[in-house]
Amino acid sequence: MDRISKIVGLLHRIYNLKYIAFNLLVFIVYYTTITYLLKIQEQGIAFTAVPVAYIYALSFVSSILMTLAVYSVFSSRNNNAKYNATTGSAVTAVAGGLVAGCGCQGTIMYGAFAVVLGSGYATLLNNTIADHVNLVFSALIAINIVILSYYLVRLSSPRCSTNKRSRN
Repeated sequence: MDRISKIVGLLHRIYNLKYIAFNLLVFIVYYTTITYLLKIQEQGIAFTAVPVAYIYALSFVSSILMTLAVYSVFSSRNNNAKYNATTGSAVTAVAGGLVAGCGCQGTIMYGAFAVVLGSGYATLLNNTIADHVNLVFSALIAINIVILSYYLVRLSSPRCSTNKRSRN
């Protein structure tokens, strides 16, 4: 129970007006990136087999992870989230945009697969991903939540001292 109260205190310290605005901006950028990748793959129409709620959830969780990473960079002496959290946040958002467009032969991933694997295997892999796209999106969201939980626990521990007076 003590650990949970430390994590809640850390979140309360992180989310001042500046970080709320940053989180909102990153959410908009991630959502726009995912829908842009979908439009490119679907010749201008943002059509996907993934429910829109999954796209919002992935954008939201990724933006929280990026906000936590930026907070860690600016306010902790022992910076643990500098590369892993920022990279994990961005990679999962972009991967979501690429995976969400699977199912038709015009996707970005299909072109890369066709060059490497040949068109037969590329079609098989593309269709397999399209059949399990909701599961893939759930896994991307879960990866972000696991990384987020890990860094929240690390940042709230006594070994990782944050600048309590710094409200960047």
